[in-house]
Amino acid sequence: MFRKGLIIFFFLCLYNAGVAQQKGIQLPGQESDTTAIDFNRRFALVIGNAKYEKDSLRNPVNDANKVAALLEKYGFKVMLRHNLGRREMNSVINEFGDSITARKGVSFFFYSGHGIQYNAQNFLLPLKTSIEKETDIEDEAVKLAKLLDRMRQTRNGLNVVILDACRNNPFYEDLPSLPKGLTDKETLPGNTSVFFATTPGNIALDGKGNNSPFTEALTEAVTDSIEFYQVVRKVVKQVKAKTNPVQQPAITGSPEDEFYFTPKRSKPTLHLLSIGISNYNESMYDLRYARKDAMDITMAFRRQEGLLYENINITALTDAAATKVNILEAISQMKQQVKAGDVIMLYLSGHIVSGGSTLAIHKNEYGGKTIPLNDSTLQSFLLPADGDFRNVEKTGVNIDNIRSLLADMPCKSVLFIDGSYNAATAQNLSSTENGVAVFAGTSPDKLTFTLESDAFNNGVFTYALIKGISGGADTDKTGFVDLRSLQEYIRKEVTKLTNNMQVPTAYFPSGLSNFPISKSLQ
Repeated sequence: MFRKGLIIFFFLCLYNAGVAQQKGIQLPGQESDTTAIDFNRRFALVIGNAKYEKDSLRNPVNDANKVAALLEKYGFKVMLRHNLGRREMNSVINEFGDSITARKGVSFFFYSGHGIQYNAQNFLLPLKTSIEKETDIEDEAVKLAKLLDRMRQTRNGLNVVILDACRNNPFYEDLPSLPKGLTDKETLPGNTSVFFATTPGNIALDGKGNNSPFTEALTEAVTDSIEFYQVVRKVVKQVKAKTNPVQQPAITGSPEDEFYFTPKRSKPTLHLLSIGISNYNESMYDLRYARKDAMDITMAFRRQEGLLYENINITALTDAAATKVNILEAISQMKQQVKAGDVIMLYLSGHIVSGGSTLAIHKNEYGGKTIPLNDSTLQSFLLPADGDFRNVEKTGVNIDNIRSLLADMPCKSVLFIDGSYNAATAQNLSSTENGVAVFAGTSPDKLTFTLESDAFNNGVFTYALIKGISGGADTDKTGFVDLRSLQEYIRKEVTKLTNNMQVPTAYFPSGLSNFPISKSLQ
């Protein structure tokens, strides 16, 4: 076996939720329901509370009206309510619950108004509340858990909860020990996402215009054929920019299904850019299998044409062709060609180096070469075929620049790193705003490099990846390989093949839904 530094980028755009694997989390005392979700069965409850006796708000009614109109446009049966008392809120939640539990569909809840957290639970504040001490909260406010319990009864229908409810605490003077904002620690039903107007424990702005910054960004972000998680990314970016960046929305949950406001029916087109660099300007940096890894990945996904993907467009850059200019130009061209619903994969096999680190090449016990990353706080660069290891900041391809080129695409992104990698970079790329799920060939506390194998004529991580997408990761025999099953398969396979020397890890953005990557060929 030989050690090498590899990085693989794998970017996935939106595609039809109809092919997504539909799974359920069976709770104690809950019967299993394997029936498919009817994505055209759509119910929404929208509430705006503004006319509080203490600390009234200007925008929740406008917010509720705007969101309700948007949801009606996309086929939701909307229950719209304004300025409700506690009894009215409980009553409409029960009415909404009766609608969504009849058959599995899409349940959508939006609330704009005051909200607080108490005892690690979220409470929505109705009008005319009388809260003088913390123990009054249970009696005077409405538990979000009441709504979540009704959603849980849908037997793993798709649930979306949006809370523009982290305004200032109207009871702060009387209850200064009460935590700010809302909490993300509540137990959620399966297949549920909760999107907060700001991060837990922080306060959202009501706004000086006709809508809050969050609701304004939300309604502007939703367009035809866009998946909900892509809406989240756009909202996070816009709210941060408008509030500079006092307010940063956050999402939590474990959705199993993608949700499109206007579902895309056809299979996606795959745009694959495959890059492999074995031969560098200086032969001492050469790798054995990087070029072959890239070509093998190309062949593995070529076999998916007509199966998971309608068409596959491939651009291959290997060895001398994989220059910095050619790599950036190929990414730019894909950005111009891709449509919503397509899939983009960018695969790179070669060295990744931290800018400004002390470079050292040394032989290891396997005879391979290692390029250490001595400072995980430094920026990371992909080394193209014409790159200079002594001047990576100028001749390398900055990972942040790649992210910038792809940030505006309506895409989900998965980053595979087969080699020495910067843990800080991986975590940054997996943030909600960037929407990147990161698969790393090793763990930060294990090797700072990954292994090549003469037995497989591939890098070990890439070998497991190819086996996984070809069907090895379809352990549940669903016919498809999804994100999380691939993660588990690669971890077990690489750990076994390297005798526990190399243990892959993964970073997933909060709220990222599971989705198929390939169709099993086995």
